[in-house]
Amino acid sequence: MVSNHLKLGRRAEPPSRRPRHSRRALLAAAARLGGAGALPLLVLACGQQPAPQAGTTSAQPVTLAWFAKLKGIAQEDIDAFVRGFVATRPNVTIDLTAIQQTAEGKEKLATYQASGTPVDVVSTVIGIPDLRRMKAAYALNDLIKRDKFDTTQFTANTYREVEIKGKILALPHAYAGNELALVVNKTLFAKAGLPLPSADWKASWTWEQFREAMKHLTSLNGPPPVAGTSRFGTIYDLPPMWGAQWASDDGATITCDSPAMIEAFTSYYDMITKDRSATFSPGAPDFGKGEPFYRGQSACFTICCAVPTTTAQIKDVDWAFVPFPKAKLAVPDMGGADSAIWAPIKHPAEAWAFVRYAVEEGRLANLEQRMPSQKRAIVPYVQQNYGQRPEVRPEVFAATPDYVAKPDPLFQTPASDEADSLITTTFKGITAGTQTVRAALTALKPQLQALLDQYRDV
Repeated sequence: MVSNHLKLGRRAEPPSRRPRHSRRALLAAAARLGGAGALPLLVLACGQQPAPQAGTTSAQPVTLAWFAKLKGIAQEDIDAFVRGFVATRPNVTIDLTAIQQTAEGKEKLATYQASGTPVDVVSTVIGIPDLRRMKAAYALNDLIKRDKFDTTQFTANTYREVEIKGKILALPHAYAGNELALVVNKTLFAKAGLPLPSADWKASWTWEQFREAMKHLTSLNGPPPVAGTSRFGTIYDLPPMWGAQWASDDGATITCDSPAMIEAFTSYYDMITKDRSATFSPGAPDFGKGEPFYRGQSACFTICCAVPTTTAQIKDVDWAFVPFPKAKLAVPDMGGADSAIWAPIKHPAEAWAFVRYAVEEGRLANLEQRMPSQKRAIVPYVQQNYGQRPEVRPEVFAATPDYVAKPDPLFQTPASDEADSLITTTFKGITAGTQTVRAALTALKPQLQALLDQYRDV
């Protein structure tokens, strides 16, 4: 089932904190930390609303309220990150609300908005659909133009994600998503007599080759059971693999019953329910707790979130990166993790300076241990994490952002979360064998269209 593996890899996180960072306090922290070492990398948020006045920064004391999803990040690393910014803006104090879970963050932001509690910059906690729905994002067009900010530093499709109706609602500073990387167990492939697919994305294995490999690698009856994959396929990356999308380019019409969409999910569910080559296939044996790939019980595994922190857990498996399989296209499920200015805003120039600081040099990406969004920073990031391990084929991971699909209009709208929930719930019938792909997508079309129409003017 598409939704099953979206929940894998989630880890418990420490409670939230709300420290205030003045320049004096941060310089004291620097002395305690002895200069702060290299930082880690991620972030996600977004934006909309009237474009700000392109003002200049103030010399008067300014407090910026920063609302960020800092998942398990050490406080000393957060302090070092903020200290760097305060050094460039001595008049600014950063008042941080650190959130560890997205649901918690959305709820708290809604409470802040209702009560008028100040929020100036949002990172990671929510996405563009939520900021559009809350009418809380600040368009960055004038500030980008004023500073001649180079937007070509981002891949085209990543930057398209933050542009809504001509307004730039955030800056992507890192990559996030459900399927950023695909890894395989080299030992299982060798035992099965299967060569690894090409490391060249342009020569990626076809869907047919991938499906046959997964069947060949599956042995559900063996002690222990082994499956072809323990995590693969989402409602976001499967459609573009076949050249399909949930909504038309203009965002006005649901297109989920197109032949390409039906082919995409029919092909996927045939692998899951007929081939039964996944750990989450109907009737699959109990694979125990934890990720089966780490124990050598799956031959293929997709990695979300902070890829280096996940691959660091692969200790007993000889593994390598491989491109995603290609139907019409090879597509990962990844996109920008963004930082946005929250509206209304009292100090747009200072907030913009903070957003730029976060994006530039991959600073916030480094803090949250994610791949940076800047094209020039990707290869050094991959080299830093995997340069001493050529056997894992790091060049495959470095090329992944070039294959990000164009954003699907449905998931840029405020209906995104509701649509996701509706699709996931409906697809459970396919896995259970009570509904066909065609029937499920046909039933979804009017329901998704109603959601789209509900937010047409937002």
